[in-house]
Amino acid sequence: MWSKTIIFAHDFPIFIVVALCFGAWPGAVAFAAIPAFLLLVLNGALISVSLGLLSARFRDIPRIVTSLTQIVFLITPILWTPEMLGPRIYLAYGNPFFHLIEIVRRPLLGSLPLAEAVWVSLLVTVLNLVVAVALFSRFRARIAYWL
Repeated sequence: MWSKTIIFAHDFPIFIVVALCFGAWPGAVAFAAIPAFLLLVLNGALISVSLGLLSARFRDIPRIVTSLTQIVFLITPILWTPEMLGPRIYLAYGNPFFHLIEIVRRPLLGSLPLAEAVWVSLLVTVLNLVVAVALFSRFRARIAYWL
């Protein structure tokens, strides 16, 4: 997560230049993206702990995660907007990754995230925390044997 955060910090000036060029400066609401980004990083770290433990035990997990990451990228509104789904917009709102991205994206585009996105993101964070703590506390003594 640290390396991805550094890459984001290096790429963020590009966002500033593009926002200034197109006159889409978000204003003070952009500061709401800071805690949202920290929540996103926390989720990434918790998922890394869980997947790291599972990958140490089961060697096929990294390949499965690689395949699933590509699928999740395509079904999450990153390169397209949820409005493009028309009457099937519920598919985007049922995707937890959409909400995690939306709480960072909206402030950078000049509006506050929807309360629904914030609550879903907090719920996902709590679930990730419970899973990571449960897995780590259950299997921490065995990790050395799995490696």
